[in-house]
Amino acid sequence: MAYADVGPEEQASSDPSISLGLLEGHTYFVTAKATNWAGLVTTASSWGFVVEASPPLPGFVHDGGQYDIDYQHDLSTISVGWGGFLEPHTDIAEYSWMVGTCSGCDDIMEEQHVGLMTEASATDLNLQPGVRYIVTVTACNTADLCTTVSSDGVVPDTSPPLPGVVLDGSSDGDIQYQASRTTIRAHWFNFHDPHTGISHYYWRVGTSVGAEDILPSTRLHLTEQAFVSGLDPPLPLGVQLFATIRAYNRAGLWVERSSNGFTVDNTPPSLVTNPAVDSTLGSVVPNTQVWRDTLSATWDFADQESPLLYHIVSLYTHHQSDLVTEPVRLPGDAHSHAFSNLTLHDGDTYYVKVTACNAAMLCTTRESPGHTVDSSPPTVGTFAVATDHVTQLGRDVDGHMTYWQTAGSTGPHLRLAWLGFADPHSGIDHYMVTVGTSYSGTELTQAGPVRMNHSGSYESSGEGQVQLGTIPVSRDLVPGERIYISLWAVNMVGLNSDVAHATFEAVPSNPTSGLLDLVRRCEAQSCQGHCTCAPSNQQCQPLNAACNDVTGDPQYTSVEVFDTLDLHTSVSDGQDVNFTRSSTSLAATWRAEQDGRIPVERYEWSAGLSGEAVGSHVFDTSADRIWHDVGSRTSAVLTLPRDGAYASLEPRVTFVWYVRAWYNQKDFAIFTSDSVRSLPLPPQVSASRKVKDLENISTNKDKDFTTSQTMVAVSWDGVFPDTFGEINNYQVALGTSSGASDIIAWGGVTTTPDLTRTLLDSLSLQTGVTYYSSVMATNYAGLHTTVSSDGIKVDTIAPTAGTVYDGLGLHDADYQNDSLVVWGTWHGFSDLESYIHHYVWCVGSSPGAEDILPCRDVGVQISATEKLTQALIPGKKYFSTVTAVDAAGLRSSPVSSNGITVDSTPPVPVAKLNFGPNLVNNPSFEQTLGAEWNVSGTAEAVASSGFATRDGQKYLHLHGSVSQKVPTQSGRKYQLTFHVRHVEKMSLPLQSQEGRVSASGLHRMFKLYQRFGTFDHGGSSAEAAQNWHRHVYYFTATGSESDITFSSVGRAGMALDQIGVRLVNVSTQQELGGENVHVHTSTAADWHVVQASWDMEDLESPIVKYEWAIGTVQGGTQLQGFKSVGRRTSGRNEDLHLQHGSSVHVNVVATNAAELRTVVYSEPAVVDLTPPVISNIRDGLESKDVNYQSDLTFTASWEVEDKESGVSLCEWAQGLSPGSTEILHFQPTDSLSSSSKNLTGLIQHGQTVYTTVRCHNQAGLESQAVTDGVTLVTSPPDSTAAALRVASPSQTPFPAGDRHQSAPDQLRVFWEGFSDEAGIDHYEISISGPSNYTLMWLSAGVNGETSASLSGLGLESHRTYTVFCRAVNMGGLVSDAVWTNVTIETEQPLVNGSSVISQWQPPDVLHLDWTGNFLSQSELVYEVSLGTVRGGSDVMQWVETTETAMTVTGVDHSRAHYVIITAVNRAGLYVSQVHRLAT
Repeated sequence: MAYADVGPEEQASSDPSISLGLLEGHTYFVTAKATNWAGLVTTASSWGFVVEASPPLPGFVHDGGQYDIDYQHDLSTISVGWGGFLEPHTDIAEYSWMVGTCSGCDDIMEEQHVGLMTEASATDLNLQPGVRYIVTVTACNTADLCTTVSSDGVVPDTSPPLPGVVLDGSSDGDIQYQASRTTIRAHWFNFHDPHTGISHYYWRVGTSVGAEDILPSTRLHLTEQAFVSGLDPPLPLGVQLFATIRAYNRAGLWVERSSNGFTVDNTPPSLVTNPAVDSTLGSVVPNTQVWRDTLSATWDFADQESPLLYHIVSLYTHHQSDLVTEPVRLPGDAHSHAFSNLTLHDGDTYYVKVTACNAAMLCTTRESPGHTVDSSPPTVGTFAVATDHVTQLGRDVDGHMTYWQTAGSTGPHLRLAWLGFADPHSGIDHYMVTVGTSYSGTELTQAGPVRMNHSGSYESSGEGQVQLGTIPVSRDLVPGERIYISLWAVNMVGLNSDVAHATFEAVPSNPTSGLLDLVRRCEAQSCQGHCTCAPSNQQCQPLNAACNDVTGDPQYTSVEVFDTLDLHTSVSDGQDVNFTRSSTSLAATWRAEQDGRIPVERYEWSAGLSGEAVGSHVFDTSADRIWHDVGSRTSAVLTLPRDGAYASLEPRVTFVWYVRAWYNQKDFAIFTSDSVRSLPLPPQVSASRKVKDLENISTNKDKDFTTSQTMVAVSWDGVFPDTFGEINNYQVALGTSSGASDIIAWGGVTTTPDLTRTLLDSLSLQTGVTYYSSVMATNYAGLHTTVSSDGIKVDTIAPTAGTVYDGLGLHDADYQNDSLVVWGTWHGFSDLESYIHHYVWCVGSSPGAEDILPCRDVGVQISATEKLTQALIPGKKYFSTVTAVDAAGLRSSPVSSNGITVDSTPPVPVAKLNFGPNLVNNPSFEQTLGAEWNVSGTAEAVASSGFATRDGQKYLHLHGSVSQKVPTQSGRKYQLTFHVRHVEKMSLPLQSQEGRVSASGLHRMFKLYQRFGTFDHGGSSAEAAQNWHRHVYYFTATGSESDITFSSVGRAGMALDQIGVRLVNVSTQQELGGENVHVHTSTAADWHVVQASWDMEDLESPIVKYEWAIGTVQGGTQLQGFKSVGRRTSGRNEDLHLQHGSSVHVNVVATNAAELRTVVYSEPAVVDLTPPVISNIRDGLESKDVNYQSDLTFTASWEVEDKESGVSLCEWAQGLSPGSTEILHFQPTDSLSSSSKNLTGLIQHGQTVYTTVRCHNQAGLESQAVTDGVTLVTSPPDSTAAALRVASPSQTPFPAGDRHQSAPDQLRVFWEGFSDEAGIDHYEISISGPSNYTLMWLSAGVNGETSASLSGLGLESHRTYTVFCRAVNMGGLVSDAVWTNVTIETEQPLVNGSSVISQWQPPDVLHLDWTGNFLSQSELVYEVSLGTVRGGSDVMQWVETTETAMTVTGVDHSRAHYVIITAVNRAGLYVSQVHRLAT
């Protein structure tokens, strides 16, 4: 830019409408050229300035300091470090930082300015666990352009994770035993942390809880299971091992829990009793049975190391692949099982396989011996006799079907042959034969039926095998005698065929033997036509005599009939059964009374449905034989044919066994059993009922959890429907798994069928273990059904408390705008033993209270809301309290939220707030503390003046706390104001410190700021500490008195002054405009700036956000849409193009924490692009500028004008350097042309005060001017360190000695060390000496010189004179004088002798002595030279000494030498002698 003529002005600015084209980062200089009226020119240039139009480059912000952290344990401190901010053009001027819950927010700590520090911390904060706090750092360069960077946030967490449950093994449940010695598995769940989450786990294993002697601690990631294999050495056997899990949250806090332990067992169960099919029921022959629908097995296994866990029982056939039924899983304590409802195949051999598994999951399998099933009896055959049929059947066998009489030792016997008996399933085992002289008689085989084993010794030619047998008889036969032979077959399972009856006539062949001739035509042997010659299953023509049913006739022997299940014996033991588990077989035994009555000759049996005809529902009465002859046998087995009319017995129907006793051919009696019912199935189980674990014996509701460790009540009402009264009893067991009985064994508790609940008491149950009640219902047939409950878990530990938030969002709300609604949210409650059954929620005006909303069950939802009928009080805090109730009824400790405040009013401009009088007594501590203030710690009212106090003459130095009760009205709002600063002259370095303030509902921490506006940071800390800061808070009174308390934090304490508590009244004014928003516009080059500031307040909740917009009309956004500035109360837009004279409107929207909004508008601001002009600024009121003064009242005056919009305000400030304000911050001036201020106590002698005047026009533009300064002069110069010396000129080559000279008429004086902060104006010199010689004070150093030359003095030789010097400062004050002496000597030394004594000492030493040769008034110094020629010094040159003798070495004695001795006095005058030395 070329020179621009500005006339006589001493300031200038370029045309804003013309761009200068300055480049960013370049240095520029402003040069002023002054031209006088003679045309002479002088130039002066400014210091260089750098153009800076961009903010610093962003850096990094680390939570925690040097290294970034994401989590911390401290709830009261936030630390931060930052760096990397780069300013390529100028320099970083300062940093500031703030803390909030969002990026750029300052709701936790307002902005702090920390200069060029790159780390900071704030203490005594009230941080909430789990909330992310973000630090925002702003870096500003010297052009006041700023860059803001936020950290990624830090989350405080002071609590360790909530513990979970650790289980051994990798399955869903917990194991107590394992088989492997080289692997360990564990899993866990429900470790969680509501604040920072789980970071990682560690696990270890040891022989005690928490130990790691088996597996050292190992880190795991976010998994919930762990596995290790290949352990060497292997795990110990029989020793309980515990897995311990330590869970860390992201803040590094941990909690650990251990499993309940497991034991290694590497041996499977051992066999005690091999599995076997039960042959006591439905069986005649061991390892066989006649029942085809049921089968029972028994076994016994044992394990000494770990308990048996379960058995797997399966049934299969000898075919190896034909499974009869699905495998059955039974509890570990089971020793038997009954298979029912089977369809077993006749002739098949069945095996029962039992697999016993212990708790280590090792198993042993064994199987029973084969068990053959055959429910069909053999088919009946016939005797192998010769026939006269044309067809030769070949049945007869030589020598058989004969009789033999007694011959010697051989008794009478029959030789019989028979065939046709068959059993296709199990085969014929043997045959039974009886011989008598009547039908079914046994007289000839009185010892009982004769057994003949089945044999295939002879094969007939036509009809299969012929069985041969010899039957002993009791006597010889009479020739022609008829005998009756009864024959039946018995199969392998013990079932009897029907009896083959035949009548033979003894036909003698010789005296000792004969043939048995079959009687083919015979007569009936009873009134019912029983005979031996009728076709099978038919009868002969009955006898003519009628049959007599003598049942009940006392003359005849009576018979008792017993239903039985034991088929092993035919002899009744008198025990009768009423139920059978088989549906395919009935059996009975009977016995005749031996009482001398008419005996029974033979028996027949039958069976049938009770109350109906004999044989009904058992036989096909139209085709089947109904009565079966058994002769004299007293037992029989009925098996229903698989393909018969009745293949099975109708269940639950009463069947009776019939026995017909024949006393003779016509008399008989029928006897019956007392009935038996078939129960082929175990008791039924209801599909809608279950076994219940009850809280006590009198309740009916099933419980899954209990708090009792000694008692469990069990109910099984309706579980086993027993319509027909078939259940014999119930047994109750208790175990740790379904069906188990490891707590109460089977048989320990047995009840009758009418009792369906019982109490199990005197127990020792463990917390966290689930117990299962099992009920076994056993019917009268011995079949049982077991049903287990769904388990009841012992829970004696209350739920773990969680966290309660106000509001319904993800984060805690502090304010709400609806006074008729309450809501709450909670999380983190847990219960490891059971589960959270429901929550109880209530709301009150204090934590735990329920005066607003009574406590209520809200189910398992984790949030709740409720409409109120009575409005909440605005400004008051309300608390949600939540209690978790688990399924066992245990309640957690109640947890309250931190409270939510109702704010139903939006923010208001401060202009609308009116304040009452100050209610605080002695607010500025001008009086003694007395009774008004209660002191804890140290508090001292310090008297001071000026800026050391904020109000009056005293302030309070507080190192502790002070409090005062002020009168208030409950429910009203009050403003609390106070001023604080650092204490003066602290021995501690000045650092950020805090204080605390509390009032009704108010508990806040405030900062003692370290930044002091635009103070010169080079000033002392004492000066800097005198920067008072005003704090404003609002609170709502809750009573007639409110206690306000102030507390210091830190070692240095704080200064406190001017405290106020005032009642707040809100104006009812409706119009929100005008003075509510202040707008300033400015311009530079081609860009324009609009700055706006506003001041709003909210009495209930803080203002969280301001948004501002710029338009050309009120409410408009033409120039700038709404932009958020956070909580700052000002906005700035530097990228606008404004027209001179146009109007600018600013609109501001304020939003409080309750999300209520207020809109305010500015008055239109006229764009004025020229600032006021300040001229003729000077110190003092006179027209002439003052540079020095001794008065402590400082005055400045100036002239100012603004032709466009006028001057609205002038401010002035005073400092110790141009433009600084450390003495007086900017404040309005007394007038628009001058202002005065008494600076007593604020400045010291010698300090220069510079006054800065800043004037604003109505358009908001400002200009500034600074005086050249005025210096305070109140003290003379300081001569403490001053020194004076005389530099005497020498008239010879030798210098004069200290304070001596030879010139009598002049002196050269030098001085130094005089000091004066106000500056030294000149010095004064004087001389005094003998004979009243005096030289009066002469001025010297007028131009700052520190030496002077005096001449024409006329000083006398051999006299000493005193020279004085003193300093005079700018105020004319004279310092103390300093002095020095000088001696005048004008004559040279006198020569008194001319000889020099010289002595030679071999080989090369020379001794010289010239004592007495010279005389002088002052001390002499001798200069000696030695040479080999006259005047020479080739041996020694210019050696000085104060002695009159000298020894010289290295001298050649053979040559001639010359010595030159010069005597010099203190004034530098001298005389010399030359001597030749003898050789």
